[in-house]
Amino acid sequence: MIGSARDNVMGLKSPALMGDATQEIYVHVGDVETHHKIAKAAGTEIIMELEDTEYGSCEYIARDIEGHLWSFGTCAPAVKG
Repeated sequence: MIGSARDNVMGLKSPALMGDATQEIYVHVGDVETHHKIAKAAGTEIIMELEDTEYGSCEYIARDIEGHLWSFGTCAPAVKG
């Protein structure tokens, strides 16, 4: 769960209040083209349009209403066990 920054004892602040993003979260999605289409249709602020990368991923970056950056793409690094 990721919660919103509110008046609380921890003193959390959103990127919008700070004036800049402080981190970015990458989320692997199987069908990034459809994900992007739905996000865009819903009015999501797209920071980087859907594109193929040099490392074989297809991805885009969006900003949420509090200013957090989210990358969505097909890159799924192999986990060695």
